[in-house]
Amino acid sequence: MEKKKTEIEELVDSANDVKAAVKKKLKQRKTKKKKEEPKAKDFQNDLDAFLAASGVQVQTLGEHDQVPYWIHSGSYALNWIISGDFFKGIPGTKVIMLSGEEAKGKSLISDVWLGENVRINGQSYKVDVEDAVGSDFTAKVVGDEEIAAKIRIITPSTLSAVKKAKGDIKKLKPTELVITIEKLTSFINKLIDWQLSKGEDKLSSIVIAIDSVSNLTSDKEIEDIAADKDKRDMTPQQKMRAFFRAVNQKLKDAHITIVGIAHLTANIGVMFGPKKTVSAKGTGFKYASSLIINCVSSKEIIDSNTDTAIGIKMKLTTTKNRMAYKGKTSFLYMYFNYGIDPYGGIAELLVQYNLAKPSAKPGKDGGFKSTTLFTYEALDGTELKWKSHELFEKLEAMPEEEKLALLQEWNDRINEEYQDALEIRGTEEDEILEEDDPTTEEEEYEAAMSEYADA
Repeated sequence: MEKKKTEIEELVDSANDVKAAVKKKLKQRKTKKKKEEPKAKDFQNDLDAFLAASGVQVQTLGEHDQVPYWIHSGSYALNWIISGDFFKGIPGTKVIMLSGEEAKGKSLISDVWLGENVRINGQSYKVDVEDAVGSDFTAKVVGDEEIAAKIRIITPSTLSAVKKAKGDIKKLKPTELVITIEKLTSFINKLIDWQLSKGEDKLSSIVIAIDSVSNLTSDKEIEDIAADKDKRDMTPQQKMRAFFRAVNQKLKDAHITIVGIAHLTANIGVMFGPKKTVSAKGTGFKYASSLIINCVSSKEIIDSNTDTAIGIKMKLTTTKNRMAYKGKTSFLYMYFNYGIDPYGGIAELLVQYNLAKPSAKPGKDGGFKSTTLFTYEALDGTELKWKSHELFEKLEAMPEEEKLALLQEWNDRINEEYQDALEIRGTEEDEILEEDDPTTEEEEYEAAMSEYADA
């Protein structure tokens, strides 16, 4: 006689039947998907070929390398707030803005970047709009005279223009004596075309630093001044937007990176909102930039023995970033005798992410006094202690492999803490990235006024 199944056994059999049915259904779906995949793939290939015939390049997201190369910023902490990686830095083939008030060290930082590009066998050019280059000081900040000597300075060809006019002022065009937006647009476009014409033999990396975008002028403004016309020039905003529209999409293929310096000026007449505004000949530069780094504050680094300023401590924030989440902050230590301390700012990052303990509370800006002692417990249980100015000597005294391992450990642990902070907030990094409106009411007004003035 057949034994009657218990209620539990019946439930088990029922569950097994459901499981078998689900497996069968999934197998049918997979088989159907495999049959459909070739058709979908063939259709996609045909569509890609059709688009390619229209003169565009089609790639998958994985094939499209957003940043073909990175340039060390000179600071591991600054590298991290830009790229999320100690060992990357500023993104190659992008437009980058360095903004801040005067005397914050923006020009010094851009000089270091030009030098770092030379170190990776790139070519570096500085468009010296402000005529503020000092070769001896630049060499010290870059940290190597031979590297600094390879940085090329672009200035107006004044002597050639005077020679061409044979000394006759009337024959001398006033626009030949300055670098205008139009002239900048012309020679950068020619440089891009020259690079592209080289094909695979093109230079690996070209960095052009414009110091500063804020002081660029236009042909019209120069001509009006020469003609004693007291009339406001409304064309620079349009010219700057046209410039970036013309070059932005070609920078990647030409391996060219543009770094521009912009000043923060008083926002006069504004009752609400920010008291400072970026002066960069309109907002074209701002919207074209993939990265904007703002020099929030700077303090002199004073030698305690001589009471002499030996450097600048800067606080930097990413206010726009297409490579990682914006809004990250780090400190950068720039010394007048050898440039950026590569390890400066790491202590503040470790404290910010609860990985190191300081012996004193931070100041209002989040920085610490030079006498503060930092304590870090490594993953292997060893303890490392240092003051801000001591970390350079401690790390440089380590064997290279040991030093790199410690930097990698710091990089990984900071990233883990950062990701934990995002998860607690309940969001992903991509969701926080902000889209920018390419047109503002201010620009629309300026464009309308320009058309009116030209008419």
